[in-house]
Amino acid sequence: MKAETLNESGAAGPPAKRRSGWRILLRVCGALVAAILIAGMVAPRINAERFSNPIRRALETWLGRKVQFQAVHFTLFSGPGFSLKDVLIQEDPRYGPEPFASVQSLDARISWGALLLGKIRFSSLKLDDPVLNFAKRPGGTWNVLDLAHRLGTVNPGGLSFFPAFEVSGGRIDFRLGKRKTIFYMEGCDFSVSPERSGNLSIHFSGWPARTDRAGMGFGHLRGTIDWYPQPRRNGDQLEARIILDPSNLSELATLFAGHDIGIHGIVSSHARIDGPLDALRIRGDLHIDDIHRWDLFAANGEAWSLRYLGSLDWDAHRGNLETAPEPGAQPPPVQLTMRADRFLKQPVWSIEAKLNQVPLRRALPVARRLGMPVPDSFTATGALNGSVQYSSAKGLSGTLVMEHLSASVAGEPQFRTGVASATISSDHFHLDPATVQQTGTGTLEAGGDYYFSSGRVVASLDATEFSAEALKQTLDAWFGSPAVLDAIEEGRLSGEVKYAHEGDEPASWSGAFRMTHATLKLPGLSHRLTHCSGRFRFNDSDFSLNHFAGDIGGNVVHASYRSRAEAPAHLRLQMKAADLEEIQKVLEPALRPDSLLARLQFTRRRIPHWLAGRNLVADISIGQLSADGQKLGSLRGHLIWQGPHVQFSLLQLHPDHGLLRAGGSANLAADVPRYRFEFAASGIRWKQGLLSAQGDATTSGFGPDVMANLHVLGTFKARNFELSPDDLFDTMQGTFVFSLPDKHADLEATNIRASDDSGAWTGEAKSNRSGTKLIVDLNQNGEQRRLVGTLVPEASGGAATAATGADMR
Repeated sequence: MKAETLNESGAAGPPAKRRSGWRILLRVCGALVAAILIAGMVAPRINAERFSNPIRRALETWLGRKVQFQAVHFTLFSGPGFSLKDVLIQEDPRYGPEPFASVQSLDARISWGALLLGKIRFSSLKLDDPVLNFAKRPGGTWNVLDLAHRLGTVNPGGLSFFPAFEVSGGRIDFRLGKRKTIFYMEGCDFSVSPERSGNLSIHFSGWPARTDRAGMGFGHLRGTIDWYPQPRRNGDQLEARIILDPSNLSELATLFAGHDIGIHGIVSSHARIDGPLDALRIRGDLHIDDIHRWDLFAANGEAWSLRYLGSLDWDAHRGNLETAPEPGAQPPPVQLTMRADRFLKQPVWSIEAKLNQVPLRRALPVARRLGMPVPDSFTATGALNGSVQYSSAKGLSGTLVMEHLSASVAGEPQFRTGVASATISSDHFHLDPATVQQTGTGTLEAGGDYYFSSGRVVASLDATEFSAEALKQTLDAWFGSPAVLDAIEEGRLSGEVKYAHEGDEPASWSGAFRMTHATLKLPGLSHRLTHCSGRFRFNDSDFSLNHFAGDIGGNVVHASYRSRAEAPAHLRLQMKAADLEEIQKVLEPALRPDSLLARLQFTRRRIPHWLAGRNLVADISIGQLSADGQKLGSLRGHLIWQGPHVQFSLLQLHPDHGLLRAGGSANLAADVPRYRFEFAASGIRWKQGLLSAQGDATTSGFGPDVMANLHVLGTFKARNFELSPDDLFDTMQGTFVFSLPDKHADLEATNIRASDDSGAWTGEAKSNRSGTKLIVDLNQNGEQRRLVGTLVPEASGGAATAATGADMR
């Protein structure tokens, strides 16, 4: 049907005209979007230096502090405004000389209303990766509280000029007077939103941490804070809701105590804090799950949920918490109280558990999870009363009273009493040590502990500069000697060894010693370690050696070692210098078959039990490694040794110039050790040039055979390659094969491509029979060229000249 034109009554016009109008509108919108995108991409590249002074004045007026920055640019996509780089916000002199904030990037959005009036005022500020200093002046307040009060009252007309404030990925340091505390917050994200009344609403998250402990932080906190510069009618100046996300209990203990107290688990909490700063009220709930000692496995299903109340004096850095029953409920049988003082300086804290008619049958599973030596066959009935304290200053202490106690092992009644009391540390009576043996240069003291509830006997021997042989003889005469001391043949020991025995259970040993002037004979080593010193700890499943130093084959060794049951042992070993052949001699029991028939390859090698059971992860560092009298450079390596198989995940050799990286494996199950490596060398100095190479290397054997059986295949590249003073190439590359038969270098290079001032060359190269010279044949468009270079340093004088002609044959 034919389209009609628009008439006076408003009938529809032609469809073509309507479509044309829509197209024009779409084109205009598209042009506007494109203009905005282009402007947004171009804006950060435009230098806004001419706005520096107004921006600086606006920030200084808002903060009351001097502000410096290196560069300023426009921004559009994140909101019209400016981006400031390398910003430094100085501190109010009352709070010290350190800057209030150091910021990599500060994004400031401008207020359109103020801009229309010809003024620069900010609607929001965002600080990326800042370092902030929260400082408290002696006898005064905190700088952030002073700043918050200033920002809340900056405009007497009732409208706060304080912009929305946001921090991303920041770090907050705390300073009391002139000294920074060991505590800080990292990974902080928070935003501060102003209200017309001057009140501030703060959302935050971050990781508390200590400057004397490495790590990402100890537990994760998040929440909201409402800050009232003018206290409310009820006196409240702060209202906060704090959430501790599920965190490791040992990390929180490290945060307060400075070290792991040995108790692990998962803890989380929700808390509400309100009141004036010197009398904040705290209430919340705490959830603890899977509590256990560090060397035990977590127990599923063991969880505690507690309500708590407390108070906090932020000005005095003092606070306390205590558990509370649910409204209308009876007090719980276990009431916890925690106190902390000087928590932003050197914290002093304590936790106390008051026990009231706690059934012993409920206490035993907790004791087992905390690692107390309570056998599964041990049972007890009765009620437990008293208190146990743990403080950062005194550790564990306390007194217990057990009413109507009945204890037995394997169902046999052993102890019954109406009331029993004990003074405890780790739940036992203690017998003070007494000197039982004394030599001219050392003493040995013995004491004991008797576990009242289980009848467990523990003997403790404390040695001071005591003969290792005499100690082993004494222990063997009384109880039998622990296997860990068998490796010590002589020397002196200082430390403590504990023997524990109960019923028909196997005896248990643990101890910690410092050894001096000792000699060690370790399985798998052909040489004894002499002049040894170090500290070691051990128990039934764990052994650690630290600060070890000893002499083996004339080389000084520094090491640390840690082994656990069902887990690889970890070794860190450092040597100032070592020779490859000497290392093989020391490791000969692991490398060489122990039977003559296996050495002659008539039978397969029998793997000794100590080698078959080896499960070791090692990091090795040698200051100067040499082979066949040649210094190779410093070596660092990481290896995994499982049974007769060794995997070198990383080897780094640093000669005088350059770097050699390799990875590979060693097979010790064969009749002779077999090695295979992949390597990459870079920055190797060759006269005035540099070489790089990569490829594969294999070898086998023992002693000198390792070098004699070496076979290397790979590719190389060189820059400024000099064969002789008259033969210099800008670049050279190719493939090569290298070996060392009869200690003479045998090198063959093919597919050579080289370039010099005359152009590109191709060819090949080969070493002479003595391995001292490299003969290179090159071709360029039919032109032949033979060059001779030196592979090893020549002797001086005529002897070298006379030998050259013979070597060329």
